[in-house]
Amino acid sequence: MNDLECQRTFVEEQRQTMKKIEQEELRAQRKLSMYASVTNIIPNLDNHSKISGRILVAVIAPGCQQSHKCLISRI
Repeated sequence: MNDLECQRTFVEEQRQTMKKIEQEELRAQRKLSMYASVTNIIPNLDNHSKISGRILVAVIAPGCQQSHKCLISRI
């Protein structure tokens, strides 16, 4: 019985860890979305030694409907 309790505890800890990781990823995605919507720039957060990112430009390309803006990124 004690072994089953240890397994249950381990599984619950794993579940909580996965939930925390998913929440952190969602928070990071929302942060990038906020940056992009305010500045039209998606920062490169992988390299903290320099300032870099991608500029978002909205264009309506041939074949795209006006309700769907096609995004092109530039360095």
